[in-house]
Amino acid sequence: MRSVIVLLLGLFVLCLPALSLAPTFYTAPCLLIGGDCNGPGGNMTVGPVDTTPYRGGFAVITIATNIRNACTSFTVTNTGGDTWVAHTNYASSGGPDVNNCLWTATNFQGNAGDIINASNTSGASVYASMVVGLFDTSRSTSSPFDQSSGLGSTGNVTTIAAGSVTPTQCNELIVSGLATTGASGTLSVDSGMTIGATIVDGVGGVNYWSSALAWKVQTSIAAINPTWTDSANITHATSVATIKAANSTCPGGNSLTPAHSSTF
Repeated sequence: MRSVIVLLLGLFVLCLPALSLAPTFYTAPCLLIGGDCNGPGGNMTVGPVDTTPYRGGFAVITIATNIRNACTSFTVTNTGGDTWVAHTNYASSGGPDVNNCLWTATNFQGNAGDIINASNTSGASVYASMVVGLFDTSRSTSSPFDQSSGLGSTGNVTTIAAGSVTPTQCNELIVSGLATTGASGTLSVDSGMTIGATIVDGVGGVNYWSSALAWKVQTSIAAINPTWTDSANITHATSVATIKAANSTCPGGNSLTPAHSSTF
């Protein structure tokens, strides 16, 4: 009987392409005097932090900003020298503008005193914030960005979904970003996603719009369309992306809680 139990436990472990290290999340507002992130002098900065535990892993940033298409006009750098790629900007309409986009870094390197910075190069005075998520080496290092979708609301809403995406492999990391005008309320997201971190506009009386980042590892090749719910009836924009795993063998997966989150 004992040998059967050991065998079953062994099989269970083999089925897990588990994250060997729980993800870590950081948040940062874009601030200058008066609360605006004005022109190229405005920055969102995380650090210095030790990001070496995630060396060889995958990094995701979700950005919220009020200027249409400004989300992808930020310049993202880190002292670890990683290459950051901006993905599609999704904008709301019919109300105060809010934009959401994802930035990613494959085969993330970081360093012991890493500073991750997003600089406003739009030339405009903006409200903005970001959430950074660091994930372990269970992601593919060869073109891991798979499927994506996004949506901006028309006017005020309390629920929003980016649109259905279907990973092409098992064990893909699903990430979803959310951006809101002003202060978000109580947030939740379905489809088994976990909210890693949020940054809420207006803390300390300063405006910078709100951001949130959610994630899960999906063990199957199946459609997913995470829906965010917000107790605040305001304009929203959201995006979702699937990130390929180093081990795409089906079945497999895990559910780990974030190690911690920090605001800078």
